[in-house]
Amino acid sequence: MNAELHKSPSTALEHALRLAQECGLPVFPCRADKSPFVPGGFKAASTDEALIRGWWTRWSDALIGVPTGATTGLIAIDVDPAGIEFVLGEHGGLLGTGRRHSTRRGWHHLFRAPDHLEIRCSTGKLAAGVDVRGEGGYIIWWPALGLDVIGPAIGELAPVPAALLRLLETRSSRSAPPPSTANAVALRRLADELDKRDPDCSYDEWCRIGMALHHESGGSEDGFRTWHKWSAKGTKYKGEFDLRRHWKSFSSEPGKKVVSASNILRDYAATADEFPNEESGSNKPRFVPVPDHQFVERQPLTWLIKGVVPKAELVVLYGPSGSGKSFLVFDMIAAIATGVPWQGRITTKGRTVVVLAEGASGFRNRLLAYATMHSGSFPGMRIIAEAPNLLHEHDYALLAQQIEASGGADVVVIDTLAASSPGADENAAKDMGKIIEHCKELHKATGATVVLIHHSGKDESKGARGWSGLRAAADAEIEVSNKGDHRTATVTKLKDGEDGAKFFFKLMPVEIGIDSDGDPVKSCVVEPLPVAPIGQRKEPPPGTTERAMLDAIRDFPSIDGWVSIPTAIETVVTQFPRPGRRDTRKQHLMRALRALAAKSLICIEGERCRVR
Repeated sequence: MNAELHKSPSTALEHALRLAQECGLPVFPCRADKSPFVPGGFKAASTDEALIRGWWTRWSDALIGVPTGATTGLIAIDVDPAGIEFVLGEHGGLLGTGRRHSTRRGWHHLFRAPDHLEIRCSTGKLAAGVDVRGEGGYIIWWPALGLDVIGPAIGELAPVPAALLRLLETRSSRSAPPPSTANAVALRRLADELDKRDPDCSYDEWCRIGMALHHESGGSEDGFRTWHKWSAKGTKYKGEFDLRRHWKSFSSEPGKKVVSASNILRDYAATADEFPNEESGSNKPRFVPVPDHQFVERQPLTWLIKGVVPKAELVVLYGPSGSGKSFLVFDMIAAIATGVPWQGRITTKGRTVVVLAEGASGFRNRLLAYATMHSGSFPGMRIIAEAPNLLHEHDYALLAQQIEASGGADVVVIDTLAASSPGADENAAKDMGKIIEHCKELHKATGATVVLIHHSGKDESKGARGWSGLRAAADAEIEVSNKGDHRTATVTKLKDGEDGAKFFFKLMPVEIGIDSDGDPVKSCVVEPLPVAPIGQRKEPPPGTTERAMLDAIRDFPSIDGWVSIPTAIETVVTQFPRPGRRDTRKQHLMRALRALAAKSLICIEGERCRVR
């Protein structure tokens, strides 16, 4: 990090790129209140140009966050106006050797982090109004907003002065953990295992091996040399400095994620008795009670397509082969991409990404058919014509990264689940549970609703194919069926809404060109049908509230067929005996009316209704 910004960049994006490229500082976008835009916060900071461009294209006015501690080698002393006495007092001179950034309310004094000591974040421990930003923290890079900078370049930062370091050791630091003598056998076996492993493995695996060596060696130099010797054999090796930075970020303290030799060797014939599993969870607080008055301030349910597709984690749309489910999903996301109503429902315009694990040529034809019907315009969606494997953590993480780098997404369609999970047992809770977890992690990383296109089982009446837990995990489920040319989409589950809505459609052929033999090439577009085709509208049986309401509306004397809903209910209510304590007959009849409307047997407009 020996480069510095010589010329002030004109935009936040340019400043972020130059910090990453010239200074080697990973960055991430933050809101005006300094909270991170991206899941993971400072842990998601990156020097990757494509990812940074994607972030600041999405959030052009975002503040620039820079991690402190081992990730960057930076320590920041954050002084606000209440800390002026510390600056003017006996310790104030210690800050003069650092680099000073003016902030909105005070100053950041930057120093180079010591190698032998982990400086933790603290608030007010040095003095009132003086905070420390070290391990596990970050700062806003205020110079990007044109605020003053005084002092050396980033690559020439002075170390923390000895007297200030003694204060930090006393009040806000932790010495490196002593080397562990536990399980030298595990460390030796892990070192032997590395001879069989490719150092150009995935980044996740490479880090896990480093974490295991750190844990088993107690963070000693012997453990580091083992990791360094193995890593240096690969083409991805970036030098000792990069490895030191990662090594310092690993920890064996309670509450932080620990990877032991057992986790690495378990697949290579190590038994649980020889190497007990010591992998623990993250340090994020869990099970924290929230008062009811705060809980109700949570974001209410919002919609991509009102009453059909919620802004949520997971939506499953399924149907048998040939039902038209892929055409229907295309029609839905085209409406979302353009912000036009879908089947009379309000949509929220959003960014759409389609992951084509199969049928890329067919999707191309759908796009051409859409353009043919819309004066040559395309809907504005983005397509990934490559199949990920949702069983693998690396694939979903890379997918999320590429989506974010290309501008983010509000909905991600995966077509199909089966083609995106090769080798998975759809009936096994273990495999499907992992796929569902990765889909939800994809949602967390991108903020997008993930839509899985899936197949019906052999018995179509029993729903989607495979493990029943998929339906339980979904926020919404839509079934697509067909009888001849007429097709129906039914909302069979809506976790926080009213299910049962039906939408009727057919596929209209569209000629999109001529092939090399001179024959027409065709695809289809969805054509909505206003009511269920004859034969699909099943009337309720006699003796039910639904049948009584339907008969009353049919028989009511009306010139135009419209009947006042209160009048219709008053006509029917006397046909049913009054219950003992509380008269709920009218509520039951109102529910019957809504059920008739959902089945397309009647239509409702305001306070009136009529038979279709």
